[in-house]
Amino acid sequence: MTRKIYLWVCIVFFLGVASAAADETRYAFADNQASIAVPSGVSIQPSAGLPPDNELLSAIRGGRRILGIYAGNYPDTQSVGDQPATKETIGGYPALTYRASSGHGRSRQTYVQIRDNGFPNVIHFFYSGVTDEEAGIADKMIESLQFNRAAAQK
Repeated sequence: MTRKIYLWVCIVFFLGVASAAADETRYAFADNQASIAVPSGVSIQPSAGLPPDNELLSAIRGGRRILGIYAGNYPDTQSVGDQPATKETIGGYPALTYRASSGHGRSRQTYVQIRDNGFPNVIHFFYSGVTDEEAGIADKMIESLQFNRAAAQK
């Protein structure tokens, strides 16, 4: 009896993992050096007209931007104000995150330092005025950051 229960738990767990993986795709950016998981219902829209050494993306859900992504060498750091920073590791690289919450929603600024020289050296994730649900989705996208080290060394 115990083996049957264990077997069913394993089957349900693996089906859940496979189902969750099927509900998202990976989006590559920064000359294919980085990628993030994009859940179903969210689309990525690149901004046009930027210099070639800058990339700005918007994650859109329900017609609303829930996450901005900047890859380049000159991220906006003025918008963090005097918020305290949290040090963390994202995608294997050091990051500084600033979070705030207000009556207008949640906000986050995260700066991932991926190198000292070359393009890009920083990936900046940001959102502002999003709901708790939207922040949760955006946070998972940020945490899914992966690097293609072979592409980054070209």
